[in-house]
Amino acid sequence: MKTFARIVAPFDGVVTERTVDIGTLVNAGAGSSGSSLFTISDTHKMRVYVRVPQNYSAQIHEHMKALLTLPEYPGETFPAELVSTSNAISNQSNTLLVQLEAENLKDRLKAGEYAQVVLQLPAGGQNLRIPVGALLFRSDGLHVATVGQDNHVVMKTIKIAADFGTTVEVSSGLTASDNVIDNPPDSLQSGDVVRIAAGAAGS
Repeated sequence: MKTFARIVAPFDGVVTERTVDIGTLVNAGAGSSGSSLFTISDTHKMRVYVRVPQNYSAQIHEHMKALLTLPEYPGETFPAELVSTSNAISNQSNTLLVQLEAENLKDRLKAGEYAQVVLQLPAGGQNLRIPVGALLFRSDGLHVATVGQDNHVVMKTIKIAADFGTTVEVSSGLTASDNVIDNPPDSLQSGDVVRIAAGAAGS
């Protein structure tokens, strides 16, 4: 039993948690029900886990780049790279779990901390952003009023991909060439004639 008095970790790391001290009784027969003596972390390269909304899961791929920001280092960013995904959407959060890796050669990143992650998604997405004031909630769904030919109103049914508070991202129903009416009255109907104010065209 004396040979177990010296514990050797299988890798170089840092003891980030210790649950025993001098004089603590360690029960050799505790098995899996006992608590661990130490937690050792290899902090040379950090794993970062991020849950990506399903709307963006098709754009996720290995080796894509990301940037980490941490509250203790304001104004600084740390590069990371995506190494794997769960390849499944969570039923609870409707997200895809992805794993990033970040180099930690200067030991500035700490195990267990939280970071804000910005994924550099590939270009080519067709989603558009419009102000929330342009949305019309009707009994048959969510609509946006646009100006068609001869200044007639054309109602378009849309689907929202993401809500950013003052703006929303539209996944379908609009094109980049549509002239969206901002803050339309609830009484506005398809076919109504509107007049574009001077200086508003093309904005």
